[in-house]
Amino acid sequence: MSEIAAKEYTHGNNTVKVTLKVKIGKMKIKWKGKTEFLMLTNGKEYTVISIERGWYRIIDDSGEDYLYPPEMFDVTEK
Repeated sequence: MSEIAAKEYTHGNNTVKVTLKVKIGKMKIKWKGKTEFLMLTNGKEYTVISIERGWYRIIDDSGEDYLYPPEMFDVTEK
């Protein structure tokens, strides 16, 4: 697991540290939609770098990271 965010909250004499930990770079998915120029290629495998609100953040064919809905992918490796 990799730590991606940590924040401390203080109320009076009490302090709580909240840490968000996620697996990064482990899950592999395959695009099952049509090939879109500089976006996604049909059948190509991508690595999920994070899951945010249920959507997959991946680096697409443009080289940038974006969020995509999971129903458009098949999971090939968890």
